[in-house]
Amino acid sequence: MALFDNSKIRLVTRHITSSDEVRRIFKFICVGLMNTVIGYVAFFMLLFFLNYLVALVVAHFIGVTNSYLWNKYWTFRVKKFRPAELVKFNFVYLLVLGVNMFILYIAVELLAVDPRLGQLIVLPLITLLSYFGHKYWSFHDAK
Repeated sequence: MALFDNSKIRLVTRHITSSDEVRRIFKFICVGLMNTVIGYVAFFMLLFFLNYLVALVVAHFIGVTNSYLWNKYWTFRVKKFRPAELVKFNFVYLLVLGVNMFILYIAVELLAVDPRLGQLIVLPLITLLSYFGHKYWSFHDAK
């Protein structure tokens, strides 16, 4: 018995490389880039008024809300609001954060990789994990 079924791998590869899927992934990356800028700008501006930890929490909330709205309506084109969807969305981000922290810890502490390089290496993996988590779980039931 083979560890990987080649027909399933080809099916997944074909799905990921379809033009609609490539557009969705491109939109997801655009939202992520925009979200990073918005979150950092919010954090930077809030530092004038708030403690840095409070500013971080507020900026994170602004960033996640921005990401949720853009990914819901633009990337995945889901129209109806459902509270469970927002909970799932936030859970995916928590899961991705946990995976990111775990892999980065291994890279830095066990493999002696510079954290800046380690994060660059992990970024594509966590981006895909986040994308597929949102596509097949956060926004899947609403389609």
